[in-house]
Amino acid sequence: MGAVRPGHRRTVDDLATQEGIAATAKRYYEYTDALTPDIPNDGKAFYGRDSLSNYFIIGMRQMGVDLLAPNADGKTAVNADKEKVRRLWDNYYIPFVSGYFDAKGKFRSDDMKTGDIICYTGSTASAAYFPDQVVDDNGTHEIGYQIIMPPTFEEGNAVAPQQGAGMAVAKSDEQHEYASYEFLKWFTEKQNNLRFATAASYLPVRTDANSVEELDNAIQNENLSVNPKTRDCIAMAMDSFDDVELYSLKSFDNAYAARKVLDHSLDDKATADKAAVQAAIAAGQSRTEALEPYVGDAAFEQWYASFCQQLQAAAEGTE
Repeated sequence: MGAVRPGHRRTVDDLATQEGIAATAKRYYEYTDALTPDIPNDGKAFYGRDSLSNYFIIGMRQMGVDLLAPNADGKTAVNADKEKVRRLWDNYYIPFVSGYFDAKGKFRSDDMKTGDIICYTGSTASAAYFPDQVVDDNGTHEIGYQIIMPPTFEEGNAVAPQQGAGMAVAKSDEQHEYASYEFLKWFTEKQNNLRFATAASYLPVRTDANSVEELDNAIQNENLSVNPKTRDCIAMAMDSFDDVELYSLKSFDNAYAARKVLDHSLDDKATADKAAVQAAIAAGQSRTEALEPYVGDAAFEQWYASFCQQLQAAAEGTE
């Protein structure tokens, strides 16, 4: 995790890196824990993220590695460089079992609504679900928001995932196939696609539509009712095109199975181990004692061996 300087006041700039988020989340837990000195170990989580598969794929790409790389022979290479995977572990699993990160609802925007976290990484589409209020045991609280670029790893490349819903034409009779073709032409016309993008929190498919100026013109000229968070999130993404590599995992056989491993291997372990830590503390262990079995090298080595085996088997279709 990123180093925390004594007396250093955290700013939004600290959230530009995965290490900075982890360090800020640790400070936030310690701060909220200290608010109730008579109740130990009740600090609050700061951060959560959607899609652990994107965390792996994009995180490795930021560090210069294609985690899953389809070959010309139809096979898929698994490049789970141990040192880089350890950085993924250190900046998600360790903060999670320590109570600095959390994931309770189906999506992290759900956890924002309940105040279980106050910062998250999600897709542009999630902007429409970001709450205006937090509802907790103390009542309802109005909240604001700030949208920033997704974090990178320190000294890594600026890479963000490019993915979303697609459209295809199913094989049919000539009349229906032609009608589908005409609809897709209409749907991807500049103004039509901008109208859809502003409603769905997706980016337009056309290059000439992907600018903040075109976005705002469409909203004004079409008199569109657009959620401000949706507009701001799309605008942030449009503004970043020149500074960020948009990365999309190439398709390959067994890609779904491989992504399932990436989504669940670390996430399921982190969730189960966090519960075990909390149970150990409740049973009388100190926080340090409760965390010890989970934050050392041995815990990583055991998980890493299993992770590599699962991912390789999934990519090869032999799971």
